[in-house]
Amino acid sequence: MLERLDRDRTGRELYVADLTRDLPGGIDPFDAVLALDVIEHIDDDRGAIGWMAEHLRPGGVCLLTVPAYAWLFGEHDRALGHFRRYYEAGLRRLLPPVGLPLAS
Repeated sequence: MLERLDRDRTGRELYVADLTRDLPGGIDPFDAVLALDVIEHIDDDRGAIGWMAEHLRPGGVCLLTVPAYAWLFGEHDRALGHFRRYYEAGLRRLLPPVGLPLAS
């Protein structure tokens, strides 16, 4: 998908990174970090969001999507390796403590 997204683009590099591991030196900060249905698969979601904040340039953008409604958590989520689902308020509380301002 990233190759398709980046086709015919110049002056931009895309990286696939593991939010639980350090990056090789010299390839950040990033203008944008996308975590599309990712952090629900990571036990330490606050740490993963902190990783994103740490690797963004000042004024950079983080696009984060997650499965909604904790009350829907069930067998399907467990089969997919989810640790949780989110309510909006809970997700909002994760962002400012790690340095990501929230935009709606």
